[in-house]
Amino acid sequence: MHIENVCPEEDPVARAIFIFDAIGMFDTAERNGVLIYVSLKSRKFAVIGDVGINSVAKPGFWDGVKNTLAVYFEKNEIAEGIKYAVLETGKILKDYFPHKEDDKNEQPDEISYGR
Repeated sequence: MHIENVCPEEDPVARAIFIFDAIGMFDTAERNGVLIYVSLKSRKFAVIGDVGINSVAKPGFWDGVKNTLAVYFEKNEIAEGIKYAVLETGKILKDYFPHKEDDKNEQPDEISYGR
């Protein structure tokens, strides 16, 4: 997850792609990184996945997550929307990339913050 106040891009997906690359989210063995990007003051967001998870996600999965997140944002229930997006992302990761005994945590667990 990456949170910042102002999205410097018109398109939050473009910003999410930039952040995904900048923080090295592509650097996983199974290319299953997912970034939930939220710009609080700009009220923009994006949910993007790497090629590994995108190859197994059903068509429209990410759009469904984004559309539901938009409903939460419209109701000013941003924290609940983020919780929903994280849980939905966790479900698909668990289904297609289940924990293995020798797994290593390839990405930090902390939220990254921007401007």
